[in-house]
Amino acid sequence: MNHFLRAFIVAAISSLPLNGHAQTDTTSTQDTSEKSLMAWSEVVLAQGKKVQGYFSLNEAGLEKRIYYCATNPEVKPHPETKFVNVDNIHSMTQRGRYSESLKLKGKSLHLLALRVVEGPVELFTFADPKSIPLPVPLPGATAVFAIPYINNHWYLRRNGELIEVRRGQFETQIAEYVQDLPTLAAKVRSKDKEYQYQDMIRIITEYNQQLTTTK
Repeated sequence: MNHFLRAFIVAAISSLPLNGHAQTDTTSTQDTSEKSLMAWSEVVLAQGKKVQGYFSLNEAGLEKRIYYCATNPEVKPHPETKFVNVDNIHSMTQRGRYSESLKLKGKSLHLLALRVVEGPVELFTFADPKSIPLPVPLPGATAVFAIPYINNHWYLRRNGELIEVRRGQFETQIAEYVQDLPTLAAKVRSKDKEYQYQDMIRIITEYNQQLTTTK
């Protein structure tokens, strides 16, 4: 986020690498307020090590560098702010939301994508941080909101295989992906107004629910 970066530049951000100092005493941890740009998080590093601390708030994905503090950044004396490269993080759990550093065909995407649907098919999203959407509740999804616009990226993972949803080939690609549920596939292929690119959370949530019911 541009305002986030500006705030930290003014605060003279440190560029020290992430290490065990990010861990805090969980018996005295307290999450930040709604106005903060950081939140209490549990992080798994790429090497498998688990750390805890206050990391950049992830509302629709993070990229490149993630900022963190060992203690609550809103409590004086304010702690030193450091950053870690997103490729050094495997996953992050923050306020009930799970994000993961995705790899497509073995290559890092250099971003931490937010998982918005769990199930036989997992759905991840990454959105331009300059235009975070308003929350839109959607039953069945693991996140508290849907992305009500098309300027974001969707990633699907089934049986460990990750693919990116191609905006220009959306109807054909997704109709084929859910072809074992013909009714759902037909809605996508026919460009039903509620089953379009921006409706991926609805589509994959419905797919998982019907697949589970069928089995």
